[in-house]
Amino acid sequence: MLYAELPLTVLAGAAAGLLAWLPPRRWVPGPPVAGYAGRAVLAAVVLIGFWLAVQGWYAGLPEPAMDRKP
Repeated sequence: MLYAELPLTVLAGAAAGLLAWLPPRRWVPGPPVAGYAGRAVLAAVVLIGFWLAVQGWYAGLPEPAMDRKP
C-alpha cells in the first residue's frame, strides 16, 4: 500500500507547493521582494500543513504484525 501512496503523496505535495507559489504572483501587487517573501511564507505554510495532514493519515494506519514462525 505504501508503494502506491508514496509517489502520489510526493506529487500532491509538489502540486500543493506550486499552487501556493504561483497564483499570488498575479494577485499581489507591489515590490518584488515583498511578493517573494509573502509567496515563500505562503508556500511554506501550505507545505507544512500538507506534511502534518500526511503524518496524521499515516499515523492512523495499522502497523503490520510481525510474522512468527513456530
